[in-house]
Amino acid sequence: MYVVLANISSQPLTASNLPAGGSITIGIWHLLWLYVEHCYQATSWGSMSELHQAAAAGDCDQVQEILRCKKCDPNLRDVDWGNKTPLHWAAAKGDVETARLLIEHGARPCLRTELGRTAAHFAAEAGSVAVLRLLHSFHAPLDKEDAGGEKPVRIAHIYGQQECVAFLKKAEAEGKAYRKIAADEGLSVDDTDEEWEEQCEDQREGQIGSVIK
Repeated sequence: MYVVLANISSQPLTASNLPAGGSITIGIWHLLWLYVEHCYQATSWGSMSELHQAAAAGDCDQVQEILRCKKCDPNLRDVDWGNKTPLHWAAAKGDVETARLLIEHGARPCLRTELGRTAAHFAAEAGSVAVLRLLHSFHAPLDKEDAGGEKPVRIAHIYGQQECVAFLKKAEAEGKAYRKIAADEGLSVDDTDEEWEEQCEDQREGQIGSVIK
């Protein structure tokens, strides 16, 4: 039996857009994410910053104006929408021009949502090879696992985005090679969301403490 759940970031997950065996291969964590995303649709748009709203609406001109006037931090996380940044919204819409604007004004592609998703996860789900290529050109991490252990390539496979799957397989290898060269040459690579990692570490320590008790 296929699970049919709409999510705010792209198209509904239905039997028609799942690969063969999709009802079996979708992990419980990914289904949990779909449920949480579905619930977020009931949240008021009024809680979002101007930049989040413009990015979510695909209003590139408005995004440019907000960034020009420095009205909003491009890396601001919206706690009412699962810690999404404006870049997450742009990637989910497959809006490459808005995504480029945001990154050029300091948006960090490595930042994660509450459930560990990067901009690459959203672009992969939306089937936007253009956004994935953009992220790759800025050496953004394309191989991070979300809270359920799913990489963008896996998300692309689940949603039947085969062009994205092919691109991500190649880009992952290129990304690893680049990070190795950067490490050897002492160059910094912005591929880690420190706040997310800290939260994960706190959770692990809490779980260990509970076991000991």
